[in-house]
Amino acid sequence: MADLPSQAELVKYKSQGINIMAPPIFALLSTDTSERIAPSQYARNARSAGLDIIAWTLERSGLLADGDNGLYYQTFDSAIKT
Repeated sequence: MADLPSQAELVKYKSQGINIMAPPIFALLSTDTSERIAPSQYARNARSAGLDIIAWTLERSGLLADGDNGLYYQTFDSAIKT
């Protein structure tokens, strides 16, 4: 997550003519205070910079409720219950 562009960088991308971004799903999702899946701050920053988002599809990963789902689910794994 630390390697993702900052809000200022996203605004700069838009000013350079970049209109669409396609980050991995973990960059777009997080959990809220109730442990529900929610948009990440990065996703909100991208939208406020005027960028459209194309999300990667979720691959078939087997049982997600085991809580050990790796890289693609790292920011919202705790919210997956079933």
